[in-house]
Amino acid sequence: MIIVPMTGFVGSVTASTTPTHVISDQTWTAAGNPYLIDDMLVIMPDKTLTIEEGVVIEFTPTGWLDVRGDLNVLGTAADPVLFTIDSANATSTSQWGGIQLQTDDFDVDLVMRNAIVTRAMNGIFIACCHQGSILIEDSTFLNNNVGIHGYAGYDAIINNVVFMNNTVGVASSDKDISNSTFVGNEFGISSAERTDVRYSLFENNDIAAYGGRGVLLCNVIQDNRIGVQAFYEGWALEHNVIQDNSEIGVITGQYDGIVPHAWGNSFLNNGLGANTIADINVQHTNNINIDFEDNWWGTTDSNIIDATVYDFLDQSSLGLVDYTPTLNANPNGTACPGDDSPTNPDLDTNPTNPGGDVNGLNPDINETGPIGHDNYTDPDTNDTGPIGHDDETASDTNHTDHTPRISLWPGKVNQHNENGIWMTDPDGVSGGHPSTLYSSDYGDRKLEYCQKFWPNTQSIELRDNRETITFWTAGNTDSVVSTRDVYECVFNHNDTDEDADYHHQLDELQEREQQSWEDAMEECDRAWAELDEHYMMMVESLEEQMMDEIEMELWGLDDSLSIRYDEFDVQYNELLIQLSEAEDEDEAAVIIQEIQSLRESEQQVIEWVYDVYHARIADIIEQYDAMIDALDDEAFESLRHDVETDCEALFEELEEQFRAEYEALESMTEVEDENSCGDDERCTDRDENYMEEFGIGHSVPGFTGLLSVLAITGAVLLTGRRGLHETRGRARAVNPFNDAED
Repeated sequence: MIIVPMTGFVGSVTASTTPTHVISDQTWTAAGNPYLIDDMLVIMPDKTLTIEEGVVIEFTPTGWLDVRGDLNVLGTAADPVLFTIDSANATSTSQWGGIQLQTDDFDVDLVMRNAIVTRAMNGIFIACCHQGSILIEDSTFLNNNVGIHGYAGYDAIINNVVFMNNTVGVASSDKDISNSTFVGNEFGISSAERTDVRYSLFENNDIAAYGGRGVLLCNVIQDNRIGVQAFYEGWALEHNVIQDNSEIGVITGQYDGIVPHAWGNSFLNNGLGANTIADINVQHTNNINIDFEDNWWGTTDSNIIDATVYDFLDQSSLGLVDYTPTLNANPNGTACPGDDSPTNPDLDTNPTNPGGDVNGLNPDINETGPIGHDNYTDPDTNDTGPIGHDDETASDTNHTDHTPRISLWPGKVNQHNENGIWMTDPDGVSGGHPSTLYSSDYGDRKLEYCQKFWPNTQSIELRDNRETITFWTAGNTDSVVSTRDVYECVFNHNDTDEDADYHHQLDELQEREQQSWEDAMEECDRAWAELDEHYMMMVESLEEQMMDEIEMELWGLDDSLSIRYDEFDVQYNELLIQLSEAEDEDEAAVIIQEIQSLRESEQQVIEWVYDVYHARIADIIEQYDAMIDALDDEAFESLRHDVETDCEALFEELEEQFRAEYEALESMTEVEDENSCGDDERCTDRDENYMEEFGIGHSVPGFTGLLSVLAITGAVLLTGRRGLHETRGRARAVNPFNDAED
């Protein structure tokens, strides 16, 4: 029964009536306290229920609020609105159903200010995900299973809310949380996607923030068991204080998850004095390296920091945590990005972007870390680090030496320099002894080694200056830095400067073409993978919503059956009393006939109840099947076509681009193969062997045409270096999600 001193309700709930509905705009005041709800109370579409300050609403375990219209909860700090279990059922484990917002089918608006929601299964459940707006502020969610749950499909605004002693404070997706407090929960935030949390406190939770995609910005995360445990894409961490968590400050890497970036944070005294960032890739053998640059670790001593970071250096199957450069001081006193005052977060004009902020921490100008900038530790302008510089430091950005040359380790590992980059060749047979003298063990094969890569090499010359080179052992498993002799590979002295320049340009063009195809394939593969991942995420979200609705219907079925069984029990008891008081057999026979009729009636009613809920569940399944079909047939079919079309266009563009470049290069010179090699047949043979080994030659159409066909079928596996990015910008246009928020 619903006890509410209001008009506008359809009776009280009995075995033969539908659940109570709010069929006109209503306002509840404290004068009617307490309001008792023991079944589903439905706010009908386009109707508004306004609950004023001081109202107390009590629910039995079968009671819950189904919002299909608008709900305004307007408490005050002095007189908040209370949603709780009724006193008759207030045991340590009893819960009421909660408030469900049916935003999937209806335009639902919720405004909740100064409310206390306690002892609910789901304090607020948002059924995904299309319509209405949600604002929750200055409220408390206490002792619930889940405080706020569900997928809004757009940001539900949560500001200045306390989540205390819940199993989960906030679950699922699409929340914008600020200035809030999470205390004493098992999970402060769990499995949250597309959720940003700013200027909030996480304290004394088992796990403060679990899962997630979004940004954790300017929060204090302290005295929990685990601070942040990221899986899948994980949160970006910016300007947080993560300290004094008893086991681990941050875990990243579960289920392939990584923290997209982490900067401006303080990691202090986690895990009994040791903060652990574990990139634990337990389901894959490949490593995921993560960026934790520009954070404060309580020290700048790399030995101390290394001891608090668990990564590739501790276990080779893990990824590498790159924490350098570090901050030189604790940033606690520094205002968060964009703030004019460190004490007023409302002044932040750009709360998710540290780039360009004047007063906040500013790791770099394009939000990707220090690489590529002229400050901090690596001014390399092509984002490749020191590789390729003459002196192997990060300061030489010019004057890269492209001269063909080699360097040799005694009979084990050899290197050749391609366009300023030393390449390791762990093949002792193809090299030679590094001495200028002949070796009885291996023979002097330095000329042969040069000709392997530059077939028209006629002689070698020892350079005056040695070079510091990083050699890799066979299998590229270990590196050794050594200063070695370097030998220049000298072309035919009869070659003109134009001939040498031609071959140099040809080498560069072939290298750039190979890199461009690899970049294009990588971008297309990434676009397909992201599209598939996005599709599966949407399907899983719909399936989860479907199961939530089915569970709600089954809950309603149990409640309806319980009510009807109770009513029939009352009638049975009355007939049994009459039977015991019957004065003769005729009267008893009539009562027995009534009992039999009651049993038949009970069976019919129960069957009817089952049929009703079976039909409801079937409708839910049919509805979600249609939504998934529409998702596949309409939205994603178009996106798949776009990716396929863009990739094909990109491959055709690359083919045309390099065909034109090869033709232009050939037209610049009249060099023929015999002119390049002279009369030395070894040169011609080496050139042919080179083409056979690497699949690269001077004939333009064969090379580019073959690559185009293979690339389109996804069968190209090219090897090469990073650092040549002529086509990256065009390739990234293939990704349909580059400019869209998930």
